[in-house]
Amino acid sequence: GLILRHNMLLTNGDSYWTYHFSCDQIHILETNIAFICAFSIIMLLTFYVASVLKSRQLLHTTYKMYMASVIFYVICLFFLCVYYGDYGHTGIGVPGLKITGRVFYSLSQLTFLLMLILLAKGYTVTRGRISHSGSVKIAVFMTLYCMVYIGLFISEAVLFDPGLVLYVYESPAGYGLIALQIIGWLWFIYAIFFTLKHYPEKGSFYYPFFIFYTFW
Repeated sequence: GLILRHNMLLTNGDSYWTYHFSCDQIHILETNIAFICAFSIIMLLTFYVASVLKSRQLLHTTYKMYMASVIFYVICLFFLCVYYGDYGHTGIGVPGLKITGRVFYSLSQLTFLLMLILLAKGYTVTRGRISHSGSVKIAVFMTLYCMVYIGLFISEAVLFDPGLVLYVYESPAGYGLIALQIIGWLWFIYAIFFTLKHYPEKGSFYYPFFIFYTFW
């Protein structure tokens, strides 16, 4: 006939940085703090370069996309730092903060990927506009990418068991995201190949560009 209600608090050491964090989450807050400091400096440098380019009338669309990507990423890191900072105090956190951070991360990735594909096709480097067929292909690809990201958020909210799934890539939507990234990389290579075929004098820009962002 007893009705009992109890709470269990499982902790990990006495330090604030580990107290509420599981082993696979330790240092995630410190890492986010380090990255928001680094990317805040990058963002300020980005604004400075933008002002120089604007004074020379060279502030092209692709650079504006790069700026947007950096700003979205800094906003993402801000929300994640606030979320994990609160989590370190309470052990619960505010889920909406983490989701908002993930949304801005997705916007940053999508903007940056679109910028890379446009640059690979020579936009603002060898040409001032993209052909109609090229624009349609890019629109279809980016729409599919956005849909997979939305599916990832939905499946994470509805289907994920945080005790079983640690990384978003351990899910069907995550596999779809990997497949789209591989398709995007192949398209990136294809676009650079034909741009260099028609403009071999741009090799000094496109060869390092290809190597760095293939790793990315």
